Amino acid sequence: MTRPNATVFVVDDDEAVRDALHKLLSSSGFETRSFASAGDLLEVCAEERADCALVDVHMPGMSGFELMEQMAARDIDLPVIVITGQGDAWMEQRALAAGAVGLLHKPFKKNALLRMINLALARNP
Repeated sequence: MTRPNATVFVVDDDEAVRDALHKLLSSSGFETRSFASAGDLLEVCAEERADCALVDVHMPGMSGFELMEQMAARDIDLPVIVITGQGDAWMEQRALAAGAVGLLHKPFKKNALLRMINLALARNP
């Protein structure tokens, strides 16, 4: 069950992925804001509010894990779902150890994404 007007930040360097996630999330009742890089998100994260974030691991510049470290250092309390096209069990353990709600492997099914977002929303009431 989605929370009305819940906002999800999407951070992925692939424009097609950002667009697809925006369409999927919008059709599921979420507000979205997309970012092409971790740095772009950090520029606005202190001023703009979101309920959770979908963050790609492999991006030029700052990785998704480095973004999570920067968020923690800045006391930005935002549940993160890590997404990746090249993940393994070690990466999933690293994501969970870093405080992520979970890790989804691209391509993921809509229902799996929505379940993970609802877990994130439960952490951020």
